[in-house]
Amino acid sequence: MGLIEKTGQMEVQWHLVQILPRLPLTKAEIVNTYQMVEKYLTSSSAIVKTFTYQCFFELALQQLCLLSQTRKHLEIGIRSTTKAVRSRCRRLLKEIENYEER
Repeated sequence: MGLIEKTGQMEVQWHLVQILPRLPLTKAEIVNTYQMVEKYLTSSSAIVKTFTYQCFFELALQQLCLLSQTRKHLEIGIRSTTKAVRSRCRRLLKEIENYEER
């Protein structure tokens, strides 16, 4: 978890956000992790941003209080200048809508 705040290397960041949702975290750790990872949205790397949005989605499914904030992030992401980011955000927004319809 310490690596989240310490690393500025984009390759490490995009691997971290892929790993984090798979860790056995408590509810409080999930919320804390989510908040720490939010700074990755300022990265110049489209890969880091894309995987960060995916991380938000996966953490939000584990801690539903994060679903609203995730939706807000994704709605901003669909206006990205990067096609990969826009595409991932659109797909994740659809998944949230499908989840909420259940």
